[in-house]
Amino acid sequence: MEFLRRVVSDLNGRGIDLKRTAVVTPSRRAGLFLKKYLYDREGASNPVWLPDRFSIQDFVAAVSRITLLDHLSLVFKLYPVYRAVFNSPRPFDAYYQWGSIVISDFNEIDLCLCDRGTLFEKLQNLSRIGTESAGNTPMVNEFIRFAGALKDLYFSFTSRLLETREGYYGLALREIPGDFDADRFSRWDTIVFAGFNALTAGEQTLIAGLEEAGKALVYWDIDAWFYDNDAQEAGRFFRKNPRIDRSTASWIDDDLRTLPKTISITGTAGRAGMAKVLGSLLAEEEQFAQDDTAVILPDETLLFPVLHSLPDRISRINVTMGYPLKYTALYNLVEAVFDMHIDAGGGSEGAFRYASVAAVLRHPYIYPMAEEAVEEILALSRDQQLAFLQQDLLQPLNRLIPGLFEPVSATGDMVALISNLLRQIASWIEAGDPEQHLFEIEYLFQFMTRLQRIAGFLEDYEVHTDIPTFRRLFRDVIQSTSVPFIGEPLHGLQIMGLLETRSLDFKHVIILSVNEGILPAAQAGETYIPNDVREDAGMPTSLHQDAVYAYYFYRLLKRAEKVTILYNTVHDSFGKGEKSRFIEQILHELASAGPAVTVRETIASIEPVFDAAAEIVIPKSEEIMALLASRHYSPTSLQTYLNCSLRFYFTYILGLAREDDVLETADASVFGTILHEVLNRLYRPLLKKPLTTEHISDMKERATGLVSEIYREKMGTADLARGKNYLYREIIETLVLEYLEGERPGLTVLSTEERFSAVYESASGPISLLGYIDRIQTDGTAADLIDFKTGTVSSLAISSFADLSSDQLREKLREKSGVLQLLIYCLLTCRSGRVDSRLDLRPCLYSFRTQREGKGARFLDLGDGAARLRPKAAAAAAGRVLDAVCEPLFDPDDPFRQTADRPVCAYCPFVTVCGRQ
Repeated sequence: MEFLRRVVSDLNGRGIDLKRTAVVTPSRRAGLFLKKYLYDREGASNPVWLPDRFSIQDFVAAVSRITLLDHLSLVFKLYPVYRAVFNSPRPFDAYYQWGSIVISDFNEIDLCLCDRGTLFEKLQNLSRIGTESAGNTPMVNEFIRFAGALKDLYFSFTSRLLETREGYYGLALREIPGDFDADRFSRWDTIVFAGFNALTAGEQTLIAGLEEAGKALVYWDIDAWFYDNDAQEAGRFFRKNPRIDRSTASWIDDDLRTLPKTISITGTAGRAGMAKVLGSLLAEEEQFAQDDTAVILPDETLLFPVLHSLPDRISRINVTMGYPLKYTALYNLVEAVFDMHIDAGGGSEGAFRYASVAAVLRHPYIYPMAEEAVEEILALSRDQQLAFLQQDLLQPLNRLIPGLFEPVSATGDMVALISNLLRQIASWIEAGDPEQHLFEIEYLFQFMTRLQRIAGFLEDYEVHTDIPTFRRLFRDVIQSTSVPFIGEPLHGLQIMGLLETRSLDFKHVIILSVNEGILPAAQAGETYIPNDVREDAGMPTSLHQDAVYAYYFYRLLKRAEKVTILYNTVHDSFGKGEKSRFIEQILHELASAGPAVTVRETIASIEPVFDAAAEIVIPKSEEIMALLASRHYSPTSLQTYLNCSLRFYFTYILGLAREDDVLETADASVFGTILHEVLNRLYRPLLKKPLTTEHISDMKERATGLVSEIYREKMGTADLARGKNYLYREIIETLVLEYLEGERPGLTVLSTEERFSAVYESASGPISLLGYIDRIQTDGTAADLIDFKTGTVSSLAISSFADLSSDQLREKLREKSGVLQLLIYCLLTCRSGRVDSRLDLRPCLYSFRTQREGKGARFLDLGDGAARLRPKAAAAAAGRVLDAVCEPLFDPDDPFRQTADRPVCAYCPFVTVCGRQ
């Protein structure tokens, strides 16, 4: 029998007058189910008066003369007291986080009925002991003064609250008089406390006083399996409670071991996979009773994935947990607006960072309101590489969305800006189809209400704060707010948070995310009271929270007939996220406790995403073949074809490319471009002149200014005086100077960054080649064909080159990507006539990353160990390679398809198109 139904049955059997009865439960939802069981009670033929029903907090509020305030109100009320107690108080910006923690500590001190004088004295003594070795410094003295002032702050603050009959839950509990026959309790003959576990000292004192006055009736929901076992944390509070006696307490059952139940434990890969597995389980269950099933979500972020995964057969759903505002798209927009204005002026006065502006403009609430203007501004920013956008550029958007890009200097300006933005979004929604945006309308209302509330507090208490602090206030309020769902709480599939299950029972319980850090939850909450002081004073510690979660978990299992536990098998990068200790306890302790418990453990199998049917294959049509015959081919395009013919199709046939974006700092591509251009401009005036020591010295002197000049050309408004751009500029300068340091006098540079082209008659037809060779230089005996690389360069040796078949050659070219490029350079050089045909060729890749060790240049080796190639031999080798590449490229029966080499996909821009992310 369900716990609350049993409570109703016992009250009915005692003949208690429910009209003069109050029932106090851990949560309001438990009181709602109690009402249902009273209606369904056995032998119910006549109507009865419902008892008054309270949660424990509501009950304390009802019998106390103190009005309970929320946390934010208390933080503001504490501030003027703090300023009066401390001689040199911090401004509100620095106080806010500190005050929030202090309020939580004061509440716990009163909840636990701590000896306040002794506790604050211990804190001050500990501060002195802990700082003795640090000496008599201003910081140490300030810390000791802070610990001593906490006592004065507490008593001044609570005295002021009591004068106005306001306070927090702990203070209200402490201030309830010990006269339990007083008027405040006289309206009830019986006060029932049902389903409690971790009672604070204040709550225990209240209940004990009512019991001694003959007014309280207490029902415990205890199981012998965790009560009798001292090692089981779920029974910790019951074993410590002196008023619980094994022979007289109502009730200590033995349901976990004796009631038949099947526990299925399933590991799933990923959080989304967990939601999908849940949907499959509910769809496959033959006898599914919606009203007797509860899905428990200790991780609230799984709510929407779970809702979207439920099968169609489930007609009624009741979501008892709210959806946190911090996970909404509207919250992301407000955060982006804060970012944009806080970061404003980073590059030049009155300018906004492009990245921050783009995040706001691309948001789904903003983009539809000004689509054309947004695209125009973003395109202009990309074309001109504007890392910072001046306000005049954003004026068209200011006219469409008034105030969004106006400068703000004070909190009031920010409140007005966000309020105006929320109203504009609401108007946009109302102009469309409001019925399709009911959630968004509710989110807007909640955001607006809380924004105005915070602004009201700041005005009432005459608090002046900066925008980052106002953002922290706003963030704290929003992150603690959830939007409730509307549903029938007593019928249908129940989707609940763990705390909402207190005192409730279901035949089938499905618990998701049973992983360490989620169940039990990771330790949370900051405090200024050290752990040993807390433990000595009877205040909650980390063990307290673990024991609370353990009780909630095992109480859910107690009367369930079927339990399904899902956990995530994927650990994070630090190894966290393993399955919960509760699962191990079930497997190794509960499973062997009694024959009534059956435990099964499995890992959910996931069908592979990729199979032969999922392969993308593009046939070569006549139009494609004509296009292949007419285009120019660079070494990069041919290497792309070898690595993945489908990527070649996307890039060079369809012309698809990742959209350029504005870069605030140089990425790898821009870094290399700047480095190439610096060398190009240094050496171009010296083409075909033997290098002298004076030439090299002159280039070293010019390098510093040239690096900055080209960096600004490529990066637009980038700030070179600080941050990553400063570091990258310094690195490029260092690499250039190191290169010049190793330069050889007497060398002649023949060309730099030159364009070469030629047509090669391959066995499959003519192919037009095009390439840019970074450097051609000669020492009079050979010509070096150089391509500069900023990364590392692997081996360029191909053993048994002459003996390889076409298939083997293509495989080697895929492995050693630089070989194809250098051989094409050889062919282009030979056809150009710009290099003396009597000179040997030495094609090489030069790595700036390894030049400091003297290993910058890596030369092509076609299996004989020689770096030099005779021009005819080089051209012949290039022709053989091109024949091997052109054979499948111009074969109409060889379609474009995905590569079988998955590592190649890692940095492909089309990885999501192929589904190989």
